[in-house]
Amino acid sequence: MHQVASDNPMIGAETSTILNVGCYDNTVVYRVSFSLFIFFFLHFCSVSDLTCCIEAEVRAKMQTKFNCFKGAILALITFVTFFIPNSFFAYYAWVCMFASALFLVAQVIILVDWSHQWNEEWSERSDDNPKWQMYLLAVAVGTFAFGIAMTIVNFYHFTPHENCNLNGGLITVVLFASIGFSMLSVWVPHGSIVPSGIVFAYAAAITFSAMKTEQDPTCNRLAGSDDTMKMMIVTSLLSSGLLAWSVISLGGSRQSLTLATEDELNAEDPDRTGHLAGYCYFYLILMLGSMYLSMMVTDWQVSGVDGGSNQGETMSFWVKVGSITLTIFLYVWSLLAPYFCCRDRDFGFDNTWE
Repeated sequence: MHQVASDNPMIGAETSTILNVGCYDNTVVYRVSFSLFIFFFLHFCSVSDLTCCIEAEVRAKMQTKFNCFKGAILALITFVTFFIPNSFFAYYAWVCMFASALFLVAQVIILVDWSHQWNEEWSERSDDNPKWQMYLLAVAVGTFAFGIAMTIVNFYHFTPHENCNLNGGLITVVLFASIGFSMLSVWVPHGSIVPSGIVFAYAAAITFSAMKTEQDPTCNRLAGSDDTMKMMIVTSLLSSGLLAWSVISLGGSRQSLTLATEDELNAEDPDRTGHLAGYCYFYLILMLGSMYLSMMVTDWQVSGVDGGSNQGETMSFWVKVGSITLTIFLYVWSLLAPYFCCRDRDFGFDNTWE
């Protein structure tokens, strides 16, 4: 690919903006990401108020038909992007990084909401069949076991030297925070250890992902390891699955990210309102997911501008640390808010606590 890219004039002639030949791989990824972004943006426009002159029923049918025509448009957009200079995608990569942070925020919100819903649904089933209570216990044990295992792995790989204070501090904070909100979930009436285990496992996994970006072997045993390629493949597969799950879950869970009630969302009639809000939301998530995809494939590398690759690694670390912090904060907030600061809001359960 390197030779083909370097000989192809469509990839861009200004090689002065490219730090090394490996950057060509990243620019191809950015082009595919940008093509998907434009493709979904056009879909977003087709269902927004920008096309209010077209009947809502017609716009709704456009979302499920003409697939061959849409595929041709996507192929054309992708082809055209290869005529765009590399310098544009060097800056687009930075946009993708910040958009990915927004995607992670949405992912965190849906994770906390989904963990509560999962626990509530299986708890209701356990009233009719006790086996569901055993399933919940198995999930709780499994998630806590995974979180503990990841914590041990993190300590082993990322604190091999006494000067690795940042890594050690981050792992320790995540561990004690997980112990704290697990105890809190048992204390509050609507809490449960199942969501706590899910959040603990997620935080420990993201901690591993964040510290893995460090290229200094002093505080990263995995840096320069012979198993780097194997780990990259496994990480890419897991990340791709997570991305697919996130897009589907986020696209179908608009209520988690809005202040509207379930009745208000169900009452929304596209034929009457002329605004297909559900489709708008779904395509917005796909647009963010397209940019997040480029960050996953390039391992959060920002290539092509002023040593941006190293800056990308640092930014990737702090974006993921911010995601961990937000996850823990939102989960603790979901446990305490119904009883201390938002008593008037309907949470779907009795929030009176003596």
